[in-house]
Amino acid sequence: MAAQKFRGTLYGQRILLTPAEFERLEKHFAMPNDAGLINYVNFCDELDYIFTDKTLEKNPTTLPTGFSAPSILDPKDVLNDEEERILVAML
Repeated sequence: MAAQKFRGTLYGQRILLTPAEFERLEKHFAMPNDAGLINYVNFCDELDYIFTDKTLEKNPTTLPTGFSAPSILDPKDVLNDEEERILVAML
């Protein structure tokens, strides 16, 4: 799927992202050989894993694992104890 169509699809679903967030998604799901194309199937598959496991139909007694969202926090942005005290005092 073309990157512009990808953005239009997400916008049509009322998924409002910043340009930087769109670029990051496009980079993550970019087709390896085609510049400007997004692998929409992989995008949908990753979203589906949040809610269910695709193998449940073949193994109905399997319990899906809980989804654990990856941290988007940069460890360099974490406050140290002194900075935390200053923040609390200011608030």
